[in-house]
Amino acid sequence: MGAVKKTKARKGELWAELQDACAKYNKALFVNTNNVTSKQISIMRKGFRAIDAVMICGKNTMMKASITALNTAPAEDDEDYEERKATWEHRPHLEKVITQLKGNTSIIFTNSCLLEVRAILDS
Repeated sequence: MGAVKKTKARKGELWAELQDACAKYNKALFVNTNNVTSKQISIMRKGFRAIDAVMICGKNTMMKASITALNTAPAEDDEDYEERKATWEHRPHLEKVITQLKGNTSIIFTNSCLLEVRAILDS
């Protein structure tokens, strides 16, 4: 049972992390992470932190659901209605993000120059 709770907790963390990134950053780069080792991803993430960027890797279904929830207006019968109504805004560009999530795709979010991100990916 412990593994199930741990997995559910991690999914909740990833859900929130993705929503935060969608709200905080204004640029996104999609990368195919097929045949990329966890060590390589770890090294890239360290480089991204140095330039205030974040790489999100997760299941497409979960990422699509998280982005859709972020982009859906709060309804009065929602548990978090009071919390969300003051800060919610429609982000039409997120629909494009959802359409790009196919295969083993990860998203790199940044407000910096994408050339900095590319330099990390190339290294």
